[in-house]
Amino acid sequence: PTLLVWPFAPLPLLFSWPEHSITVMLVLATLPVCIFLWVLSRVRQRKSRASREAMEVLLLGPGSGGAGKAMRRAGIKVSLSFDHQYDVHGMRYPPDWYSMRDVALDEASAKAGGVDVVHIGRGRASPRNLATWASVIFDSKQRTLRCVSLDVLSDETFSLEDLSSSAQSVLSAVPEAHFNCLVCGSRGGQVTLPALWLLGCRLPCVVLNGGCARQAVAWAWPAGLPVVLLTGGADFFNEHGVDEDSAYLDELWAAVPPANRASTAILHVPRMYHRFEAGLLTVLLPQLVRYACCRLASEAVPTGHHQIETTLVNAASPKGYVLRPAVARQIVQPPKARASCSSVSATQALHLRRE
Repeated sequence: PTLLVWPFAPLPLLFSWPEHSITVMLVLATLPVCIFLWVLSRVRQRKSRASREAMEVLLLGPGSGGAGKAMRRAGIKVSLSFDHQYDVHGMRYPPDWYSMRDVALDEASAKAGGVDVVHIGRGRASPRNLATWASVIFDSKQRTLRCVSLDVLSDETFSLEDLSSSAQSVLSAVPEAHFNCLVCGSRGGQVTLPALWLLGCRLPCVVLNGGCARQAVAWAWPAGLPVVLLTGGADFFNEHGVDEDSAYLDELWAAVPPANRASTAILHVPRMYHRFEAGLLTVLLPQLVRYACCRLASEAVPTGHHQIETTLVNAASPKGYVLRPAVARQIVQPPKARASCSSVSATQALHLRRE
């Protein structure tokens, strides 16, 4: 407001000298403050932009859907790990994958164990499966991850379906410390992520569909590791039913080990299906990546979607609290405003389709 008033400050010159003297004094007093506030706002904007652009994310291809495109739209740098030989038609689940106990984590061990069984609805197990793929991605001795930056691929061809087996030649080993966060979804979160944990990978995680949140595999969670789950009420992972969000969230939170609850959060979208809408991911996923990268700091708490009501569960609110859409917040008197780590730009979200 002072900046707007300042150009008109000399107007009292037209009336009397004493007022002019007062005006000059006020201008000289307020001008440095105005300049300082303007410079400070510019510095904060640049820091926010640089912080967002500096985020480097590793994306596991199997089950990730449109996560890569959503993060790229928000200016996040994404590297992709994929290998079609270990994820044939999404059916390469190893034996005992549900608990991940005694599951071979490399191809040689799987071959020695004679892995070749048929899982009803999950295809034929193979030494090349979603668990043994973890040892192909992650070198626990060198602490590197095999991936390719999506910057070298065009927006039209980086989808997992378009990448042929010959594209493996573009993968390279990148130090684990290069990444701020790991993003995965569906079967990648069910099998490959716990396998990476067992091999020693310790990147903060954002897990679409919440596949790692099951009590049978709670023993494999690294204590204190930041994990943020994005779940949907109409996802077939939810066995309680579409309108039983509370029961589903209680089940998910109970599956989180007590040592991890301070570093775990769930953002739940009612009536959302297994494959998240592209527009929804564009708005929510950058917020969750930021939240995980900030290790669930209070200033990075997600603000939710501007059109859709969501529920956030964390250690401070294990029963969850509703993040109202921006439109509703304008009508209803809002609670205390929550600061965000950075304002992430996003394209307008698509309306949900009710099938």
